[in-house]
Amino acid sequence: MTSTPRSWLRDWHLFRRAPVDDRLPLRAAFLQELPTDAVLQVTDHAPELYWFPTLRLRWHAVPAISNMDMHIGGITYGAAPFNGWYMGTEIGARNFADVERYNLLPTIAHMMGLDTSSERTLWRDRALVELNIAVLHSFGRGRRHHERTITPRRLGS
Repeated sequence: MTSTPRSWLRDWHLFRRAPVDDRLPLRAAFLQELPTDAVLQVTDHAPELYWFPTLRLRWHAVPAISNMDMHIGGITYGAAPFNGWYMGTEIGARNFADVERYNLLPTIAHMMGLDTSSERTLWRDRALVELNIAVLHSFGRGRRHHERTITPRRLGS
């Protein structure tokens, strides 16, 4: 399925896979939808919070980008794909928790029954720890183990 940038944004939702931009020089943007099975995702579960699956969180199993240039022997290869691994806190503490991103800490704190009336209760810290536990737990469970694509923060530094 193809779409224009405007139509893709109109149909946007929280965890929709971004389309591939097939833009060629001197041509308009052409967005190509990826098949459902083309992007492996991890569904987040917390080992001790029974309600966590109701958040319906998920994340890409393998981080990949394709908008980098690779220079070899004087030749520039545009849109060279690259993939790597995640630091556990990259998903939990940055992507899910940052106010400018998914901002999930207030929701998680509320569902945990934490007192959010003051920053002195450390509700953000407690919610963040549970969120990071859920991310690490989720990458190591299920039929496909993704432990090779994520590392706990203390092991990766």
